[in-house]
Amino acid sequence: MNAPETLRFTPDEVLQGKCDHEAGHYVALLATGLRHTLDYISVEKSKSAGGSICYSPLETPTLEQYAIIAMGGLAAAIEGEFRRRGIDEYHPDANIIILCCEEASGDDFDLLVKTYSQPKEDFYPYLARATDIIRERWNLVEAISSELKSHRRLSCDEVKLIVDHFNRSA
Repeated sequence: MNAPETLRFTPDEVLQGKCDHEAGHYVALLATGLRHTLDYISVEKSKSAGGSICYSPLETPTLEQYAIIAMGGLAAAIEGEFRRRGIDEYHPDANIIILCCEEASGDDFDLLVKTYSQPKEDFYPYLARATDIIRERWNLVEAISSELKSHRRLSCDEVKLIVDHFNRSA
């Protein structure tokens, strides 16, 4: 089976990918242990992005923390697509899915490259670590993503309830 030259996504699939992406950023943030205050997570389109996670770090993030948080969105978008399609990274369609998700998440890579003046390839190990984090915590990504899809924007308190519920049931 040959990989398709392009994928077409329905509006609902695009929204789901954005929800997974933003949820992935937050789950990666939690996994890094970076102390922070969260304002909100949103998939409402803004001037600069298709969604956002608005938080304030309470300490200066290390390069590793910052990169894992940035790559958490892409890792979750890819993992979500793989899971919905019932495939893994060895499937013939995997590369095109990765490319489509990377194109949609391009600002995250661009921001890392610009902020740290390093080539994109230097950040691939952080994407691999973020992927491991997302896979280990997929149920939490899915819980946040589902609520985000329903409401488009989640406050700090709403996200805290989801995380607390997840932690109690884990």
